[in-house]
Amino acid sequence: VRWLHTGGIYAALSEQACETVIAAS
Repeated sequence: VRWLHTGGIYAALSEQACETVIAAS
């Protein structure tokens, strides 16, 4: 369960980062 929780956090951060880059460009 720990790896799933951590993976979810990384997935959320990655998605947010992508949206930020797209919005910035």
